[in-house]
Amino acid sequence: MKSWPALIFLLSSAALAASGQSRIVINDPASEPANAKLSAAERRLIDRLVLPRVRPILKSEICEEEFEPAAVLQGAFTRPAAKQTLVFYQFCQTGNGLGSAGVAIIESGGVAASFVSA
Repeated sequence: MKSWPALIFLLSSAALAASGQSRIVINDPASEPANAKLSAAERRLIDRLVLPRVRPILKSEICEEEFEPAAVLQGAFTRPAAKQTLVFYQFCQTGNGLGSAGVAIIESGGVAASFVSA
């Protein structure tokens, strides 16, 4: 079993009260990872629009690129009432849960946002 870096988005209680949204755990390294599946269209978007932009940031001599989705969630992540898909992915792994990971938010056939952690 691969160990995923912890990437948990938590909103402050004030933001929760103001927005009416609840907390979402994207990935918990202490639990067995769910089987994250991308559609063919989502994978093409990642390959065409996300990876070419994050590759120069995350490329490393000690970390070979090995894209692997860890979580795929549906919801509104960047604006209220949006229909978006959040993809949390492992870009490469150096061992023992270390390496690089990213989050891409897909909406209407495009990328609404992309974040990385190296």
